[in-house]
Amino acid sequence: MRQLLVNKADLREVRIVETPDDPLPGGQARFHVDLFALTTNNISYAAMGGPPLNYWEFFPADDAWGKPPCWAFGTITQSNVVGVEVGARYYGYFPAADTLDVVPGDIRADAFSDTIAHRDGKAAGYNAYRNVKSDAVYDPAFEAEQTLLRPLYGTGWLAADLVRRLSPNSVLISSASSKTAVSLAYELRRWGGTKTTGLTSRRNASFVRSTELYDEITTYDAISSLKEKTRAVYIDFLGRDDVTAAVHRQTGGALIKSISIGFTSRTNRASGVLPAPFDLPGPKPEFFNALAYRAQRLSSDPQLVDRVVHDMRSFYAVSRKYMSIRRGVGDTAVLATWKLLAKGDSDPRDGHVLSF
Repeated sequence: MRQLLVNKADLREVRIVETPDDPLPGGQARFHVDLFALTTNNISYAAMGGPPLNYWEFFPADDAWGKPPCWAFGTITQSNVVGVEVGARYYGYFPAADTLDVVPGDIRADAFSDTIAHRDGKAAGYNAYRNVKSDAVYDPAFEAEQTLLRPLYGTGWLAADLVRRLSPNSVLISSASSKTAVSLAYELRRWGGTKTTGLTSRRNASFVRSTELYDEITTYDAISSLKEKTRAVYIDFLGRDDVTAAVHRQTGGALIKSISIGFTSRTNRASGVLPAPFDLPGPKPEFFNALAYRAQRLSSDPQLVDRVVHDMRSFYAVSRKYMSIRRGVGDTAVLATWKLLAKGDSDPRDGHVLSF
């Protein structure tokens, strides 16, 4: 097995480790990881690797080094489990590695869950592996886009759904160049009725402007120019305390909701989901758990998944307006891509799809 390990104390420090594959025990199956995506979302997983979300626990390594999870396609190469066939291909949550051993349970023709002990109690959506032959979201013409966008677009769509239910006059979106933010802005623009302001760095302002998804664009050093008066919502993909504080100070009286989703900027706090270590004017920032929100909405709207699937499949082709696929193979490409993302130096147009 070849796998990427990340220093939990410094997410910019990474290494590739090779270990021999052990004989496959009974009741287990082995994946070859065909291709996986690395985006700033993976940096967020690492930044939130400790409690309370514990992303490091999906694929344990040791106290100092972690295996970052990613979304990927994998093919079964060995199986000691009836119903999980060699050659079958699945989409799901994998380590950035070339193999993964799983303990399949709840086996159906379209999917199974990894029931290995250390994943017990994790959200079902992270433990499920979906057979591409019967996966409603799968499109063979857009595999790279799916590794990059399926979880990000889903989060953006659900965040847009939340915004629509809040009925604000305006929405402020930090890290407006990120793929989840673009997905959110795309849906808000498609649904209409809400003014959107993209908050971004000077470096990425040109890209954000080129998407034509935001009504206004403001750089982080110009937040004092914001003029929201009533019913504003702040959606934070950046995770920088100084930016959150500036937005709250500038719009505190108008802000009805402050939502934290991601951490495209490395945080210096022990866990990215902790609140800012100082008082803020306006509403207290809340962490948006997309899977929990989805479950809540499904209880009252059983057709929600069908709409997400329809819109996601439509977005695969549209996404090429906002994203260029960058394929990389081998240790050097994987290491370089992670370091680029962890430093915040990746071109927002690039979508990195990799394999060992």
